[in-house]
Amino acid sequence: MRQAQDSTSGELSLDAAEVRAAAEEFVGRNGPGWSADWEVAEESVSHVAGDAVTLLRWRPTEAGHPGVREVTVEVDRRTGAVTYLSAARGTAGTAGFVVTAEEAVAAARAAIGDDHGTATATPDTWDISRWTVTVDRGLTGRPGAETPDVERVTVDARSGAVLSRTKS
Repeated sequence: MRQAQDSTSGELSLDAAEVRAAAEEFVGRNGPGWSADWEVAEESVSHVAGDAVTLLRWRPTEAGHPGVREVTVEVDRRTGAVTYLSAARGTAGTAGFVVTAEEAVAAARAAIGDDHGTATATPDTWDISRWTVTVDRGLTGRPGAETPDVERVTVDARSGAVLSRTKS
C-alpha cells in the first residue's frame, strides 16, 4: 500500500526517533494486531536517486501470535510521510512448524554426531520456518587453553533437513 511519494530533495528533517514515532503512530492506526513491543529491525533504504527512506520491520517474538506476523513500513526522512505499509498475515512462532523442537534437536545431533552435549532448540522468529539448535559441549582443549565447544545447526521446520552448521 503506497501512502505518499518519496521526496528526493531538501534537507533531512527527522531524526531516527521521529521516524520511528511516525511509523508507530501510522501502524497503530492501520495495523490491527500490531504491537510496538515486537522485535524491530531498522535500516536505511533507497528506491530512487536522492530519496531518504527508513524501513522498519516488526515481528512478534512470542510463539503462536495470531493475525499479523510481520509489519513493514517505510518512512520518508524528509517529510515523515509513510511511503509503504505491508502487513503479512499468518501465525508467528511455532504454530505452523511440522518438525517439533525435539525432532530438530535429534536431526542436529545426527548431523554433527553428538549425543552428550547440552542441546537447545530456538524457533527463528525472523524466518518462521526454521529452528536454530545449539549444542554446547562445554570447555575443551588443554588445561589453561580451554575454549567453548559449541555448534549451531539450522533445521528446516517443515522437512527436518539440516540447512547449515557452524562451530566455534
